[in-house]
Amino acid sequence: MKVVIFLGGFQYGVVNDFAYSIGEVLMQNGIKVKFLDLNKTLTSQDIQATFNESVDFVLSFNGIGCDLRVDNQSLYDYLNIPFVIWLVDHPIYLMSRILEPIKKKVIVCIDDTHVEYIESKPEIKAITTFIPHAAPYKILNFTEENRNLNTVFAGYITTDEDVLNDIKKLHPSLSEIIPYLNQIVKQNGNYDLKELILDLNLLYPKVKELMINNIFIECSIAAVCDKYIRGIKRNKFIYTLLEENICIDFFGNISENHPFKTHTKFKDHGVISFDELEEIFLKAKTVINVMPNFPNGGHERLFSSMIYGAIPITDSNIYTKKVFEKGLVTIDYPNILEAIPNIKKVISDDTYRRELQKYNYEIVQQYHTWINRINELLYVLKEANGYWLSNS
Repeated sequence: MKVVIFLGGFQYGVVNDFAYSIGEVLMQNGIKVKFLDLNKTLTSQDIQATFNESVDFVLSFNGIGCDLRVDNQSLYDYLNIPFVIWLVDHPIYLMSRILEPIKKKVIVCIDDTHVEYIESKPEIKAITTFIPHAAPYKILNFTEENRNLNTVFAGYITTDEDVLNDIKKLHPSLSEIIPYLNQIVKQNGNYDLKELILDLNLLYPKVKELMINNIFIECSIAAVCDKYIRGIKRNKFIYTLLEENICIDFFGNISENHPFKTHTKFKDHGVISFDELEEIFLKAKTVINVMPNFPNGGHERLFSSMIYGAIPITDSNIYTKKVFEKGLVTIDYPNILEAIPNIKKVISDDTYRRELQKYNYEIVQQYHTWINRINELLYVLKEANGYWLSNS
């Protein structure tokens, strides 16, 4: 058996890390793996060398390489092999790739509501499945002496004003939906984009007119709504912790004019690589995770922080409530203040924190590494191949 895994120039190097982790698991199972870096200029010789022998399937995070062709035909149709798109974002951000016509296409979503969104679109022809996110399998011995960072946040932070302007710039009619979005943030930061789009169609005729029969405009509107809700929610989350005298070490990009930059409890360390971030997680007592549009799935930061011994401070959803009995400092957003005593206990109580570390490490190692996920993927592909064969 042979698998080709694409690498790319993703915004965060972590996605290629997923690819290498999966490749390692496949090779441990006796499967031959070939990596093809699409960030480099490819020649026909490169492609020929990669596919010079039988390939069982191609794995592509976020659908990179979906448009490769041979004689004006999809490369994957030409070779008659499955193309697996493993999404790490909501489908709205990658619709052009998802719609690429490939006969044997499998779409893996890390949130169950993302599957429901894709299946609500008849123009998307693919087998779609939910496989949760994961962490690499690692044997680690945690040392508390090195945990000198109380609370870490890694990612991107923009101002409330910036995310508001993104909505207004897309189309003037969208200004009227801002009170609705604010209500979502105020009541519950966890939301399903499919339901949000249905609400917009029902409540705002002008917005419905923009979206009707145009999936790309629908995706653009959903994207700015998503970024607005995430941005406002993230700012509120972090601001509350800072005001409760919880020092936050920040690694990532932040707007130059963001008020956090002058807050005495906020330490801006700038952008670092994913490899460096792993070292930071080994030094952190807690890691902030603010869910994106994942009502029923888990973000990568949850699993990676747990495997490195940092306790996640996270808003909860259907998936986290079902999968993790403890181990997380959960925040019922927007009631953030209710979680502050537990956050401070995790930071200050070494014995309590070690108990959570042990639980997290064991549960992730047993159920939530790429080893578990690849077993699920191989099962899905087996079923898919049976389906394609019976319908050929």
